[in-house]
Amino acid sequence: LKLLRQEIGKYLPISLMSQYHPTSYCIGKGGFEKAVTEKEFGLVVETALGLGLENLFYQPVMQEDDFFPDFSVKEPFKGNQKQKNI
Repeated sequence: LKLLRQEIGKYLPISLMSQYHPTSYCIGKGGFEKAVTEKEFGLVVETALGLGLENLFYQPVMQEDDFFPDFSVKEPFKGNQKQKNI
């Protein structure tokens, strides 16, 4: 983030996504084996805000797997199913 801010500027659109969800393929791949914690993501957002990035988009850390797809069903995202019931 610091390099992007320095090289491109504060108006670069950046989207920080918290929903990384490791799959079985990630086993043995170092830091890719675990999901991002709320604390880790908070530090990234805090850093981005501190850099004064003007086009920053981010979402809260999801505690559930609402947007981890199950492509074996007709509606693969649980989160979308819940929104229809609101």
